[in-house]
Amino acid sequence: MKQSAFSVMAHITKCCPRDAYSNHSSIWQLSSACGTTWARKTFLDTETSVILSPGHKLYSKLGNIRSAVSKRLGRPILMSWPDLRPGNNGANVRALQHLLCGHGVKLKIDNSYGPMVYRATVKFQEKHQIPADGYVRESTWLALIESPEHDDKGKNLKHQALAVQTILRQNNLDIELTGVFDDQTRKGIHIQQTWRGLDPTGELDVNTWCAILGGATPAEERLPPVIEFGPVIVPENLW
Repeated sequence: MKQSAFSVMAHITKCCPRDAYSNHSSIWQLSSACGTTWARKTFLDTETSVILSPGHKLYSKLGNIRSAVSKRLGRPILMSWPDLRPGNNGANVRALQHLLCGHGVKLKIDNSYGPMVYRATVKFQEKHQIPADGYVRESTWLALIESPEHDDKGKNLKHQALAVQTILRQNNLDIELTGVFDDQTRKGIHIQQTWRGLDPTGELDVNTWCAILGGATPAEERLPPVIEFGPVIVPENLW
């Protein structure tokens, strides 16, 4: 019987996540606004000492989930970079904008992949002999994270730091947007590396960039699976 990543992922909600959060302790936090007080459940990641919301808790385990799917299918995890395209919004677009600025592009940092970002991306791709379609894939990311030959007054390093800090903040880590690779930022990188099965050096390399931007790397195969699968049945006519 055929099995695919799609079919396995479709059954994740039906499987038994007994050990999914074994290194998380529940914490109830009180929040107040406009005279109203309410409680929300958060989790302490005892491995990294980070307090996580339920959504961020799940994010911290994506590498473990991919590891489980990989082992269930008997297939390796391949490096996979996120795709960005016109119309996208969010922290990854903001990181893209910072990385473009680090290469001398003048852009408004607004989290939105609009016409100006599209034109800047196409121009950058043309300069680096990448298919100039405005879609940000692996080849474009690899060119963006490379420092230019001449870093004018450390501008590229500053925007690289801001790009990383933007994503780390999005992931609920206590990081300030300083534009400097300070101790807190290196600690955040260290935590991200731990979550994704990478060597926790606190330094940036290609695999760490990929992981921070939301991609997958083969290092995730090192992570213990956090879910158990029941029987997976795929119709023969699925393909």
